[in-house]
Formats: sequence, C-alpha cells, structure tokens
Amino acid sequence: MAIVWGLSAMPMMVSAFLVNDACVPSLNNSSLKCASQNGSLAQEFGLTGHKAVMVEYTTSAFLFGVVIGSTFLPFLSDKKGRRLVLLSSMTVIGLTGCGSAFASGIYSFIVLRFMQGIFFTGCSVTIGSWHMKVFL
Repeated sequence: MAIVWGLSAMPMMVSAFLVNDACVPSLNNSSLKCASQNGSLAQEFGLTGHKAVMVEYTTSAFLFGVVIGSTFLPFLSDKKGRRLVLLSSMTVIGLTGCGSAFASGIYSFIVLRFMQGIFFTGCSVTIGSWHMKVFL
C-alpha cells in the first residue's frame, strides 16, 4: 500500500514545486524583479509574457483528469477487479511521469499531466477500498 501512495502522491504534489509564483531579488540589481527561477516550468519551456499562464494549465489539466477518471475508474474496478485497475493505473502513472520528465514542449507536458490525473483516481480510490476490504 505504501508504494501505491508513494507513486500516486508524487504527481499530486509536484505542481507546488514546478509553478513559478515568487519574485526573487536579482543579483545584478537591488530592486525586486520577477525572473524565472531555475527548475520552474516557465524557465524550462521558455514561457514568457502571455504564454506564462500556461504553467497554471498543468495543474488544471491534472485536476480535470482527476474529475474524468473518477467518473469511470471506480466503476471499472468494481466490474473488472481492483487489482487490474490498480496495477494498470500505477503503470500508466509511472510511464506518464517518466514521459513528462522528458517532455519536449508545454503542450505534451499538459497532455501527460492530464493522463496522470485520470489514472491518479485509479490508484487513490482503488487502494482505499481494497484496504478497507482486506483489513476490516
């Protein structure tokens, strides 16, 4: 159960570390200047100006995927079995996580985050009901 939570918690929490919300003081200038931080999506994909808002779409895509996945994956786990849904969801989350690490553009990253959101529900809801069935 711990490996399932460890694998499924990473995509959920990673958004907080990738979004560039803070303004940092520039080393060349004493004034507070907003600049892309190292490791942020804005810096990674070169999102400046009006395209900077696309960073926020990654979190929205993940949460929209959770909404979509929660409509059918719990029913599928009751119909086909929790183990099948859980293992396939873990596999897809792992593959899309690796894919998003090597994404070449923001659009492919958003699509992969959406897919992670869909299958996040397959892990989080299925493991909870499976745990209740086994241990209670």
